[in-house]
Parts: sequence; structure tokens; C-alpha cells
Amino acid sequence: MEIIDFQKYLEKLNYSCHFKPQLNNGKNDFKIDVLSIDLDQLLLDQYDSNPFIELCFVPGMEEKLKKTQLLQYFVGLPFKGFSMITEAIMHDIKDLLLHVNFTLHSGHFGMNLDGNYLYYKHSEIIEDKNDKSEFNSLVDTIELINFNIYTFEQAFYEVTSEQKTLKELIDA
Repeated sequence: MEIIDFQKYLEKLNYSCHFKPQLNNGKNDFKIDVLSIDLDQLLLDQYDSNPFIELCFVPGMEEKLKKTQLLQYFVGLPFKGFSMITEAIMHDIKDLLLHVNFTLHSGHFGMNLDGNYLYYKHSEIIEDKNDKSEFNSLVDTIELINFNIYTFEQAFYEVTSEQKTLKELIDA
């Protein structure tokens, strides 16, 4: 199964997708096929650019995972003004990440290593590389990701934009 197969399936269901073949991840010699999937329901005026799901198979696992593949869903969340937040706000954001991740049943929110954007990441195992029934869980996973981001994006935005403190959010 290839990433392009997911695009064909999702486009039949009217999802907006864009295939990016063989992107180099810059740190290794791996080339990664990435499928970008537009998200819906988000509060887009809070972002510098529109978030989207990047779907790819995690490279370098072929030796260890003979019959399976690790499928990763990644969403960068470029909130407006995030790169200019203070150290005190950064502390609240890190605590909010811990608080939110404790409540999630699947996937997690995080911050990139440079600390200039938040992200949501979800991974799953594809049991059989040739089994097309894996498409059945694809839409459910996309909807779960949409739900998780939509549920918590307002809280992240309110803290990053200094509209509320973490304490105010938790006490509300």
C-alpha cells in the first residue's frame, strides 16, 4: 500500500488532498511520500496559515516491521504570534500540553524542538501492507484528529495570545 492509494480513496469521498512525492526530511537519506489533507471545522482566523494533515509512512522501519507499516498523521498548528511569546507564557503552554494530553485517548499535542509552533500527532500500525481494508479506519482517524484539534485549539490560542492564563482556563 502506498500513500497515493489513500489520496485516491479520500478524493472519492470529496476530501481535498495534495500528494507531495519523495520529500527529503533533511536529516536522513530517507525520501518520504507525503499526502496533505485539508482539515475542516477549525477556527482559521487564529492561524498564520491553514493547518492540514500530513500523512506518511514512517521510513526506516522496513527491517523491523516485515509485514506492517507505521502510518503517521502530523498537523502543524501555526498560531498567530506564537513565535513572539514570553517565557512565562511558554511555561503555561507546556503545562497546558501536559494537561490536554492527559485527557486525550488517542494522539498527542506537542511543540516542535525550536519552540516556534505547536502540533498534533497520531500514529497507527497498518497490519498488512496489501490489505485495502485499512481504508476503513482512515476516515475515522481523520475525523478524530479534526475533533481533537477543534476541541482544544481555542484553549491553546487563548493561552498563546495571552487572552487567558492556564489557571483561568482550568478554573473555568
